[in-house]
Amino acid sequence: MKKILNITLALLLTAGSPVLSFADVSQVDKLINKLVEKGILNKEEAMDLKQEIAADEKIAQEEAVKQGLPDWVKNAKLSGDFRLRHEYTRSNSNDVDRSRGRIRYRLGVETNVNDQTKVAAGLASNGSGTGTTGGNRSTNTTFSNTFDKTPVVLDYAYAEFTPYNWLKLTGGKMKIPFWEPGDLLWDTDITPEGGALAWNWQLNNSLKLFTNVDAFVLDEQSTAGSDPESDPFMLILQPGFEWKPNSNVDYKFAFGYNSFDNGAKQTLDNRGSTNTVTGGRYDFTYNTIFLGHELGLNKPFGLPIARLAAIGEFIHNPDPDDNNNGWLAGVYFGDKKVAGPNQWKMSWTYRSLGKDAWLDALPDSDFYGGNTDVRGLEGILEYGLAKNVWLALDYYRTERITANKAIESILQTDLNFKF
Repeated sequence: MKKILNITLALLLTAGSPVLSFADVSQVDKLINKLVEKGILNKEEAMDLKQEIAADEKIAQEEAVKQGLPDWVKNAKLSGDFRLRHEYTRSNSNDVDRSRGRIRYRLGVETNVNDQTKVAAGLASNGSGTGTTGGNRSTNTTFSNTFDKTPVVLDYAYAEFTPYNWLKLTGGKMKIPFWEPGDLLWDTDITPEGGALAWNWQLNNSLKLFTNVDAFVLDEQSTAGSDPESDPFMLILQPGFEWKPNSNVDYKFAFGYNSFDNGAKQTLDNRGSTNTVTGGRYDFTYNTIFLGHELGLNKPFGLPIARLAAIGEFIHNPDPDDNNNGWLAGVYFGDKKVAGPNQWKMSWTYRSLGKDAWLDALPDSDFYGGNTDVRGLEGILEYGLAKNVWLALDYYRTERITANKAIESILQTDLNFKF
């Protein structure tokens, strides 16, 4: 090896530059071939030397390109995912079956402006045409309209400032910034707009305290010269804690308050059809109390599973006299996250969400159309096929609570790719 390194140094000096051009590399190849002919190097040593020089040349070229780029480009990170779905729906209300194909594609970029500030943005497919959801709760595109082209939308765009390791400030159109153990209240595709503050404090080795404070703008209903206070917005306060007494047990709990400021009681865009509304205005306010928890056991009871956890959620709206509560209870076991081959996870939840417990513009759109006044179960099975590739089966069986008792069943078969 020492002999090879000495010859490499001599060749680099012969080339006349520490960073070789493609022409220089060609000349070096000729010199190495001459050394083989003269018996100074054997063929294996010559091959090793060429590979070392090629590797050094690649590194030098990449470094030269990086040096010519601004810091924000060099710090940029790309990520995304693609989902291919078949969805089968059966509704007993009209004895109609529906089978459809859907895709979802998302691409995001984030970059560090400085050591404390990050800016991120993401694009996503968006449904349009017959039989496609779209709106605020879906980035699915349905196969329809004879291969019609579908739009790409801005999914999120926000700036994040972290002045201290215990404080983070976010502004813009963001991913959901607070914690929810399930999806009783918020569809995971929603990207709220406004500002968020996250405070985290590690009290000791086993206990961490946190508080989320969020202010979201829901609509611009005022016009020039009108009262801006008529614009609906939402304030969320969510304190909580994480407790990890040892490596095998963890518990997370949070409670909070949603303040829905909507003086004119105007209904929201993208809403369902179940909140009590009269003349285009809500009958009730939606200032709600909510809580959530998750109890997890890692490698529980000597069983051959990575994790077993129980989750729960509860919400109460004190304004209506009835149909004003909601709850979710469930378990999951297997790997906490499926990201590699042969990893797996199974989950089961049951929920009930009263007619006026919560705004019908925000719950999971796959659970009886994202409405309130619903109850039912959801079961999910995920299995890793390869690194960042997994198969998921998601089954819903749901029904209305106070309206007709028709049952809706949905089976979604998803092939997921993350990059």
